[in-house]
Amino acid sequence: MKHRARSSSNVKAPTDLARLREQRDSFADGAAHKQFLSAHDSQVFGVPLEESVRVAGVGISLQAPQPGELVLYGSIPMVVANCGRFLKKNALEVEGIFRIGGSSKRVKELQFVFSSPPNYGRNLDWELGGYHVHDAASLLRRYLNSLPEPLVPLEMYEEFRASASARHILLGEINSALADYKTLLNRLPPTNKQVILYLLDMLNLFAMNCKANLMHAKNLAAIFQPSLLSHPNHDLDPSEYDNSRPVVEFLIQYADRLLPNLTKSD
Repeated sequence: MKHRARSSSNVKAPTDLARLREQRDSFADGAAHKQFLSAHDSQVFGVPLEESVRVAGVGISLQAPQPGELVLYGSIPMVVANCGRFLKKNALEVEGIFRIGGSSKRVKELQFVFSSPPNYGRNLDWELGGYHVHDAASLLRRYLNSLPEPLVPLEMYEEFRASASARHILLGEINSALADYKTLLNRLPPTNKQVILYLLDMLNLFAMNCKANLMHAKNLAAIFQPSLLSHPNHDLDPSEYDNSRPVVEFLIQYADRLLPNLTKSD
């Protein structure tokens, strides 16, 4: 999957997307980590999203209008789905979730598990393996930060930040902003859209439990913005970071209204 950044007066096309990965992966621990990635993760971690799903993907379902019915929506990486399921079950009220790091040793073990055929972590027993919720949260962030490009492709970066939606947010025009973002989401590559909506829906659950976990949508946006909406030419500019964070915060807050409308098919 190739991506080319759209030229604009504000953002120039990056010369090397690998630089973006290096800047965004705050979990990398130097040469040893890069060597580990090279040896074990060439098919899952550090590869384009579609390739990761092709090798180790899993179907996801959404609640249908009819009670108790689910509709298959698409596919996301196994590591995202498995971490998400474990975290939603066990960590909604854990203080500092996603902010507090897990054990470096256990996270590396998990990275190996989710990179190993033939199951790629499908049958992992988190409790039997002695893994904690902070380990799962760290692994999820590590996977997302290892992607060669943010989930919002670079060619759509400015549109997500500078579309009418940003102005609507500032003016409190929620419905108009949601309409804009639904249009933008529908223009994303299908796999990117499915992963983004899955993450936003999950993060919305944690934001709804912020009284217990102390992780408001603003905090979660600050943590996940680099892997969702960033550009290598803006990484070291705090003002550009401040322009992007409210967009991610808004998407988390209103995730339930961004999910596709489902109707039963005969």
